[in-house]
Amino acid sequence: MSLTAARSDPALLACPVVRDPLPAPPERTRPVLSARLLGGFWVTIDHVAVPLGTSRRTRALLAFLIDRGGRPIPRDVLMEAFWPASTPDAARNSLHVAMCGVRKALAQVWAGVVIECRGDTYRLSDEIDVWTDVTELERRFDQAALVSSEGRTGDAIADYEAALALYGGDFLADDPYLEWALGRREELRLRAVTCGERLSELHLERGDLQRSLVVATQVLREEPCHEPVARRMMVAYARLGQPHMALRQYDRIVEVLGRELGVAPAPETVDLAEAIRARREI
Repeated sequence: MSLTAARSDPALLACPVVRDPLPAPPERTRPVLSARLLGGFWVTIDHVAVPLGTSRRTRALLAFLIDRGGRPIPRDVLMEAFWPASTPDAARNSLHVAMCGVRKALAQVWAGVVIECRGDTYRLSDEIDVWTDVTELERRFDQAALVSSEGRTGDAIADYEAALALYGGDFLADDPYLEWALGRREELRLRAVTCGERLSELHLERGDLQRSLVVATQVLREEPCHEPVARRMMVAYARLGQPHMALRQYDRIVEVLGRELGVAPAPETVDLAEAIRARREI
């Protein structure tokens, strides 16, 4: 699924109770916590939804812990991330209240320990397995890059498509002003854009011009100034025997670069447009 399609597909925005991506095999004895953090925030334990309630702080704290996997997080880091303007005593008390809310929500689904406190740190318990759409997206992205470098184009395409399908929208999209999430949100958005960029390139290399165009178009909707992707579209249109569409794309990227960045297109973009006008083979 494409970047834009993933954002708009209502199936991806549905509660993961009906689409839990990691069903437990029959022999599994450990519970599985599954979380979707892209396009919103939902959590299940063994397919049962965790009732997160309406407290933004409780939801955000649980998301913070889940996104960091099993890594221990110092209490001071949590206090600074969520209550930077509070005194240490007030921040410590607020953390205690919020953590109690998180544990209460989790306890309604599973009686075991999900969040451990070890000394001055908090972490997800070793007693539970964790799956998130973010970690799976990152895993498939890294795997795609590896198999692509080995010349396994078909496998790379499959992995990039799988990674892109997981991008259901911005990281914790239902809380867009969460300070600590801003950097992570942009990092993952750019990761999804890069998935689309590489996917369109691989399709072009294989001669699948239509699929290359579809993915490239979706990348440009997200990143209108992405000049290499615009060139890829120009090449695909030219090879499809549609030079007028290629030159229309050239005019569009020239206009966007000038309006948004105040720059002219790169020499290779200009040269490509001239070659297309001259009907030279691309």
